[in-house]
Amino acid sequence: MRTKWILFWMLCLVLSLLGCEKKPSSTPQPTPTPDAPVVSPTPTPISATPQPIQNLAPFHKATNQKFRVAILESGEWYGYPENFLGILNALMDLGWMNKITFSAEAQKTIVGILKELNSQSYSDYIEFPQDMYFSFNWDEKNANDPLFQKIITQGKNLDAIISFGTASSRAVTASATFDIPVIVTAVSDPVKSGIIQSVNDSGKDYVTAFCDPERFVRQIRLFYDVIQFKKLGILYTDSTAGKTYAALDDVMAIAKEKGFEVVSNTNLIEEDNDPKAPEQYIAALKELAPKVDAIYLTIQAGLTLQNLPQILPIIETNKLPSFAMEGSSYVKHGVLFSISAYQLSAVGEFNAKNMIRIFQGTTPRKLNQIFSITPRIAINLKAAGRIGYDVPVDILGSSDEVYTEIEPVPSSPVNP
Repeated sequence: MRTKWILFWMLCLVLSLLGCEKKPSSTPQPTPTPDAPVVSPTPTPISATPQPIQNLAPFHKATNQKFRVAILESGEWYGYPENFLGILNALMDLGWMNKITFSAEAQKTIVGILKELNSQSYSDYIEFPQDMYFSFNWDEKNANDPLFQKIITQGKNLDAIISFGTASSRAVTASATFDIPVIVTAVSDPVKSGIIQSVNDSGKDYVTAFCDPERFVRQIRLFYDVIQFKKLGILYTDSTAGKTYAALDDVMAIAKEKGFEVVSNTNLIEEDNDPKAPEQYIAALKELAPKVDAIYLTIQAGLTLQNLPQILPIIETNKLPSFAMEGSSYVKHGVLFSISAYQLSAVGEFNAKNMIRIFQGTTPRKLNQIFSITPRIAINLKAAGRIGYDVPVDILGSSDEVYTEIEPVPSSPVNP
């Protein structure tokens, strides 16, 4: 019996020793820290593109001087000063500029803004010299103008160029290489316009362009979701530029998605400076309006704030809900719907931050170009009443800008 117990305890000892033996690991294991959290391994990023610097506080150049920025615009159009003001307001919020209020008259043009800006002390860190401004007056051939040539040969005397619109942006980005960083904005489609290679890559080290590839898709989808129209009317010229300005590809894509018909009139004039463009636009609208049950007012030479008083009666007579591609300025003056001015503020902040990152040393090509924002509605209740449209409570509640009157259009002419 005693022999059996001895054999039993020896067997238990052997099993205990086998159970405590730990198999060797092929990979060294870290020594656990008592209070250390369990962290999953971080995957290696696919792209090695450096992340933008987040500290955007103001600073001087290495030479203790201010950063100098030139301004180009394709022509005089109300949207460009609005975009410029968005950038300036963002610079004020970020501490790069003093808080400034511009007069209503100055806000009408970039020239007016620059003049009022340079009549006072506005920043210790950045400057927008008046003599570093040039307008192409809607003609890319003006790239031969001595003033434009003076700007683009500034070299290290300029730290950035902001270009508003297609014509100026095509001209200033024509070279494969250039020694001044260029920020492109207020262009309907910088890829189709040939300014950049793609929304993910400008294709040129000195260029970055504001891109919101889904903005018109969001507009059209929003307009349809609110109105549920069967036939949408649009006016554009039957050319590559005309179709791009009208976002025709986006319109057709959403038409297929939602199942509505697109009815168009292309009997228009494309040249911005042609005095007959507004007259031709009104004639085309009169022909189109009875054939549709909603109208999408896209960018076109014949559509200006100045001829809205002639356009709105046609829309109202045909009881057409309207949506302006270009923003709430049109809603203020009588169009039913658009996107609120909040988007312009967000765009200005996007461009201002990218410019600061360029000052910090980031190559423009490495900057993110894609901007996206949830659209906010601007609505004119007076316009709704004139066409007999009963605004749903949820639409009214979700609107960011609500106008109860139709304001008179500006007295001075503003080209599209």
